[in-house]
Amino acid sequence: IVGGVEAVPHEFPWQVAVLIDGSGFCGGSLISPDWVLTAAHCADGANRFSITLGAHDRTANEPSQVTVSTTTYTVHPGWNPSTLADDIALIRLPSPVAFTPEIAPICLAPSTESNHVGDTLLVSGWGKTADGILEGVSPVLMKVTAPGITTAECAAVYGDIITDNILCIDTTGGRGSCNGDSGGPLSFDNAGVYNQVGIVSFGARAGCADGFPAGFTRVSSYSQWIADTTGLII
Repeated sequence: IVGGVEAVPHEFPWQVAVLIDGSGFCGGSLISPDWVLTAAHCADGANRFSITLGAHDRTANEPSQVTVSTTTYTVHPGWNPSTLADDIALIRLPSPVAFTPEIAPICLAPSTESNHVGDTLLVSGWGKTADGILEGVSPVLMKVTAPGITTAECAAVYGDIITDNILCIDTTGGRGSCNGDSGGPLSFDNAGVYNQVGIVSFGARAGCADGFPAGFTRVSSYSQWIADTTGLII
């Protein structure tokens, strides 16, 4: 997260850390006792995930943390690494996790969700907090808010890879997601109840803090696929 602040510990109890094959790092969100939502580009080709729930400082031995390992996941069949289409995946936990004050699911945006143009949206993660080759991921969970923009505004920058299945935010002033935040949630505070409206998908090659839009998989476009894959009622 660039241009943000440290989250209040455990204010987003659905936020999970996803370690892929012992080296790759992504975010994700808990959507039920046994399913984690993340990005296809995080999961594609993976053998094993180590998922940490209930964390704030990933480097600390927090009593709230639960880490589980799983090899079961589903990448959206339409995922295309070239166009970044359908950048969404579901990871199944080996057994249902017990909810606690620090581990709880997020509500998913239904198919009827608004487009959130102009709305203040929140993205969270343990990704890089600045551009730079030596910059590492953050030990503590960070957050930042930015407004949603139109598909047309985003396509003006990235071209025809931008469809209505992608939600973009305006990162003016260097506020947005960065490497390591991928797969994590973009959420909308709906009168005190957070709804997940996006999944961190991509940013500009120029850098996270250069003000180009950041792109997210639009969750409301995939509510049927999520329901079909998990059996959840969305």
